[in-house]
Amino acid sequence: MALRTLVVVIVVVLAGCGSMAAGPDPEPTRTLSPAPVPETATPAASPLPPGLSGGGVADIDALVRAHVDALDGRSFTLRVRERHDDLTGFRVLRVESADRYYFHDAAVTVAGNRTAFVDGEYRYSRSTREGVQYELGPSVNRSTAYGWLVDLPIRTPLSVGNASVYETRVAGERRYEVSIDRAVHPRFDSFRNYSVRATVHPDGFVSAVTVSYVRVGQDGRTNVTRRVRYSRLDATAVDRPTWVERRWGDDPTP
Repeated sequence: MALRTLVVVIVVVLAGCGSMAAGPDPEPTRTLSPAPVPETATPAASPLPPGLSGGGVADIDALVRAHVDALDGRSFTLRVRERHDDLTGFRVLRVESADRYYFHDAAVTVAGNRTAFVDGEYRYSRSTREGVQYELGPSVNRSTAYGWLVDLPIRTPLSVGNASVYETRVAGERRYEVSIDRAVHPRFDSFRNYSVRATVHPDGFVSAVTVSYVRVGQDGRTNVTRRVRYSRLDATAVDRPTWVERRWGDDPTP
């Protein structure tokens, strides 16, 4: 049962960002279609996605490489939502191409938020952590800037140990459901009732991960939930944010 998020790493990495405040550039309202309902799951049979075995994740590096490769050259939207008791935070990465993307960070652990927009020529950023601050710099490739956000939320929870792997169908397409349930995290005994659920596609693309646990400490117990979701593959477009227009107009050059 090895799929529980090594929440410590994710909390450290996925946590350096602004708190549950609403972002300065809210996402446009979208009409959501009902999520496909998975069909009955059965024990997984070969061939399995890269890195998976019948007993869980046999090679986390192979699985993460396959996940990263599955997104290469594609547009996508990634959302990471986290709740600590009544406090909530989120991160959103919208990628149109390797050189055009948008990132908003309003993590649960830090006050304020950060937003960045890259158009292939410049990187525009805005932060509200110490007042409102703007910054303009050269364009940075998405993998260089936010490769960690694609890697760690998958690597950390699926590196915990053995897991149950089941094959299922979603809208007729094959998927693999990986699940882990531990009374106590194998490495961090302050994490209790540790649970991980992940959905893996045949090519190794991990489209969803949910981690939940109770963190026990001197200050009491904290219920933690983290949800990682990919959507709009090959259908994500990134528009120039309004705050970029207001701050720099059409031409940011001096």
